[in-house]
Amino acid sequence: VGMVGVKMYNVAMNKHHANTLIEQAQRRAVSAASQINLMGHAPSLADFTENTFGGGTFGGVTQEGLSKQFGIQVSGVSKAVCENILSSIGENTSLRRLNLISAPSMSLSACADNDAFLMIYNNDLKGSSGDPSHTCNTDADCATLCGTCGEDHQCVGECPAETKTCAVDSECQQEGIICAGCNHRLGMCQSCQPVDYLEGTGTQYIDTEYASGGVGIKAETVVMKRGSAVEQSPIGRTTGNGFDLYIYQNSVGLWNKSGAVLRYSASARVNTKVYLLGHISSNVISLTVNKTTQTINVTTIDGNTTADGHMGKMILFNHINQYPFSGRMYYCKIWDNGNLVRDFVPVHAPFQPTGKQNCMFDKVSQTLFCNAATGDDFKTNLQ
Repeated sequence: VGMVGVKMYNVAMNKHHANTLIEQAQRRAVSAASQINLMGHAPSLADFTENTFGGGTFGGVTQEGLSKQFGIQVSGVSKAVCENILSSIGENTSLRRLNLISAPSMSLSACADNDAFLMIYNNDLKGSSGDPSHTCNTDADCATLCGTCGEDHQCVGECPAETKTCAVDSECQQEGIICAGCNHRLGMCQSCQPVDYLEGTGTQYIDTEYASGGVGIKAETVVMKRGSAVEQSPIGRTTGNGFDLYIYQNSVGLWNKSGAVLRYSASARVNTKVYLLGHISSNVISLTVNKTTQTINVTTIDGNTTADGHMGKMILFNHINQYPFSGRMYYCKIWDNGNLVRDFVPVHAPFQPTGKQNCMFDKVSQTLFCNAATGDDFKTNLQ
């Protein structure tokens, strides 16, 4: 009975602390909204001198990275209190979401101990009826993959799945919503968030589930090398022969954009600083190398011209567990005889299990492709 009593007490206190933070944040939100709407200047919370409460400590207010919204910073929040705050957000609450401090337009997907975040409010303090669309320059700037960037630099058509309760993934995958699932720990639908890149450390890889040795394979990608290994393979294969993209670093740590060749196997390569491997004797490709950032933009890489009887599947960030790629991949496209079969964009999928949340989303099949290895997840610009 004693343990049950302690547990019930902790649950009650966590809920109390969450309600205190919500109430105190609302007071600050009313003041900030008045300054924005009535006084027409950037809001300040300088008048609030008592900022530390049982559930956390309030900081300042910001409009940076937000459109027609503002965020009130709070830190030192326990995981349980944060989860209580998340579960309180609904269609009609003035608190709209919890966002990342480092990326104010991105929603917090999961709580952690000693957490810090922004409590987001619409400038008019309305619920969902006052939600603005996100500012953008391209579709990739939108908060979800459903969003498209209009001529007025506002995102429209965002996936409306962030606050819907759920028990199974299918309840979140409504018509028009792509890359969404049920966060079973929170019992809430969440949508994928676009990120700038996936960064591997050499232990991760993605299985594209597409054969590498077919006739007419072609790929396009942009990568940035981060690791120290001399030979690395951003695009490889699981076994056999087929399409590969290898990079080679010279003795002074730079890549050379001259002398890119396609070869059948690693043993047949020539003394080049950057090279490609594939079942073909020669080809012309276009490489642009920025020696400052060590970024390679690869366009129109043609693979096999004849079918191979021992085709492995194409994988990203590795090659037969021999040449793991440590670096960033910004996107990857794969064609088969002129048909686009994979159009990978990097995303954060908060509803996925830990270690499988930073993934590539294929816009062709509308399928998530996540880390197929064990261990740490990919990194993104959100980390």
